[in-house]
Amino acid sequence: EGGSRVEITPSSVTEIIVFTEGEDPNTSPTELEVGNPPSKGVTVTVLKFNLTEITELQENNDIWVTQSNIFLTVKGTEGDTWKEQVTKLRPLVTNPENVDTTPGELTSTDNFEESTGEFPENKKVPGDDKKIYTDFTTTIHKWINPYSKDKNEDNNGVGLVNEYTDGSPDSEDGTLIIYYTVDENTDEEHVPKIDICYKEVEIKECTKPSEPTDVEEVTTVVLTKDEDGNTAVHDNETLSHGKDLDGVVYR
Repeated sequence: EGGSRVEITPSSVTEIIVFTEGEDPNTSPTELEVGNPPSKGVTVTVLKFNLTEITELQENNDIWVTQSNIFLTVKGTEGDTWKEQVTKLRPLVTNPENVDTTPGELTSTDNFEESTGEFPENKKVPGDDKKIYTDFTTTIHKWINPYSKDKNEDNNGVGLVNEYTDGSPDSEDGTLIIYYTVDENTDEEHVPKIDICYKEVEIKECTKPSEPTDVEEVTTVVLTKDEDGNTAVHDNETLSHGKDLDGVVYR
């Protein structure tokens, strides 16, 4: 029962990188950019949060993250070609310096895992200063495993990756959605952040399966009863159950 809640504040965002196809990564962006405007290639942003406060607790305690959310604020958009789209959460597979930005490869599974969550679908161009959030629990369980710290995966960060909801390839021109970043000029209410609710729980190991035991030899017989009510015992029949075409019942 009960639990604790922590908010991973803006100062805990340890890394923000914007990747664009065919370009060097921008490691000091003034905005978070996601999408594919006509003026540039497919663009994604990677956010990495400092989770030390929780992982240190996990060193000596069994920690279960019961709920987590991620919060962003739209700053604006770029591009005149609008397509309905959704921003998905995709953990980075590799270290940021190993991300392949070759056109057609940026959003591949060589760079990013499959989606662990997504923000509400954008059916129309989002307005400036629109606040959005979505569940972050599945994502954070990769880095703070609910079963054991030994199963924690490396926290390389999570990518914000847009997908068109009509199934169009992300290479088609669309609109760039721009979110506020973390800097001294951004109000704290607009910066990206996450919150984490967790419990300290006892995680018991599963009981080991029982060892197989030898069974003493048993004798089996088949009992039959015909339509006239006559019964018989057979000790050389295959074990059977049911009724045959002659109406003989087997047990």
